[in-house]
Amino acid sequence: MDLSRLSKTGKELVAELASALDEKDDLEGKLNSLRRYRAEEFIRIGLHDIGGELELENVIAQLSDLAEACLDGALKISFQELEKSYGQMTGGSFAILGMGKLGGREIDYNSDLDLMPPRGPRVRAPHRGASIPMNITSGSGRNSSLSFQPLWQRESFTR
Repeated sequence: MDLSRLSKTGKELVAELASALDEKDDLEGKLNSLRRYRAEEFIRIGLHDIGGELELENVIAQLSDLAEACLDGALKISFQELEKSYGQMTGGSFAILGMGKLGGREIDYNSDLDLMPPRGPRVRAPHRGASIPMNITSGSGRNSSLSFQPLWQRESFTR
């Protein structure tokens, strides 16, 4: 980790995280890499902020880019796990709406990620022959609990 870098673009963050995730083969290793990358980048941004080297707008932009990169990484991990369980998904698409500070790109040090998946068509899993209604749960940026599970496996859900 290079703590001396003053700033990184969103594309750089996504590429670095993708590289870190590709180094691991198992789910727990990938999740640990995601958490470690987030913590290291949080420290890098914070040190430059405390040192007065970054303007407020740049801090907010970098924290927002970091949140988006981590969300992108979590989604890639989730889709990889889905494909392991259900095979290649066909005929579907996926979107997440960033609400609140995430949607406004105003993430600060204590922000959570307000996520909302729009409901859409069911995704067909060819190897199991079942239609899977998917949903996502969201948590704070620090403890984000992105969880792609068929609705019938969740403890509680609404519509």
